[in-house]
Amino acid sequence: MGIGRGRRKPGPKSPRKKGLWKTYYAHIVFALVVVGVLVFIFTREDSEPTEPSPTTTTATVATTGATQTPDTTVPPTTTTVSSAAVATTVTTAPPEPPRAVDQPTMSYMEGLAGFKQTLAGLVEESTAASQAWDNRTETGATYRETSSILVDVVERTRAFAEAVRDHPVPSSLVPAHEGSDGPVEQAARLVPLAEAVLAGLRLPSPDDGSTRRAAVADFSAAADDFDASVDRVTAPMDDRAEDREVTGDEQAAPTTVPEPSEEATTYIEGLSGFKDTLAELVAAANAANQDWDNRTESGVTYRETATALIGITQQARSFREQVRDHPVPGPVATLGRGPVDQAARLVSLADAVLEGLRIPAPEDGSVRRAALADFNTAADDFAAGVDGVIRHIEENFEALGLVQDG
Repeated sequence: MGIGRGRRKPGPKSPRKKGLWKTYYAHIVFALVVVGVLVFIFTREDSEPTEPSPTTTTATVATTGATQTPDTTVPPTTTTVSSAAVATTVTTAPPEPPRAVDQPTMSYMEGLAGFKQTLAGLVEESTAASQAWDNRTETGATYRETSSILVDVVERTRAFAEAVRDHPVPSSLVPAHEGSDGPVEQAARLVPLAEAVLAGLRLPSPDDGSTRRAAVADFSAAADDFDASVDRVTAPMDDRAEDREVTGDEQAAPTTVPEPSEEATTYIEGLSGFKDTLAELVAAANAANQDWDNRTESGVTYRETATALIGITQQARSFREQVRDHPVPGPVATLGRGPVDQAARLVSLADAVLEGLRIPAPEDGSVRRAALADFNTAADDFAAGVDGVIRHIEENFEALGLVQDG
């Protein structure tokens, strides 16, 4: 048999061909690396801004050679990365917002502003009454009218000082409110000065009114001192209130006009009714005395006059009890003592009128008429005191906490 031709068995590659293959693979890898670098450079240039950028630092990141061929390892390559391509976030703490004024402090400030307005009215009335009396020939002012106005100013000034003293104060402001030269101290100074104006009016000749006018000037100056003390306390808070940020909820909140509470309204209505009752009592007392002084024309008898005056004393006692038992709101409890004390004084004066009637001759009725004049003055003082209490509540019911719910 001859030897047949079979498939030729492959033999090992020659060393020359094996070297060519290694060179071929190395060129391919090198080309891929070059292309990658060019793509990165062009991409970076397109993404960078045209504006000059801050100086950047560079970081070299080692990339392990992951491209391998049989028996061939591509050495590690390096890539340069700019830190400008990395976004850096800088967190800046927001400025602290101005501290808002809390509601108790706002209420305190509003109350002090109301006190300044009230005091301005007192000064104006005192000055106007004094000037009208000095020019009574032209103005027609009477002593009784002027005295009634100044008595009212005194009562309202006392009520004013008590209201300032009792005004709710945030704990942090108590030293400034009650301390030396604070609103409480300055308000207390006003009371004796208002009383000095009234005392100056009552001075007989040869005083020409100089004492009264000097007292009016002192009263006005003390009012300025009170205003200055209020400004010293509230100035720092005013700045904070101006910087206070109003939220959307506060802007959208409906504004409502506060009204006095039912307790305050009932008290005011009762005081007004007492004034009317007392006016009728005074008119009856004056009518009975005039009829007795003119008994020749009126025909009234002693027994009829005595019976009328006894009835007036009984009504005065009943009046005192009604005023005493009338409920007074807690925030004005001290102020409410004024009408009660004045009502009690009316009883003793009504009794003095009756006792004056009973004095026998040769007394000509002067004692009775003097007692009646005092009774009339006390009634005027009661009415003026009631007006002062009512006015104070109406002007300061919010600061006093006498606000209707809802």
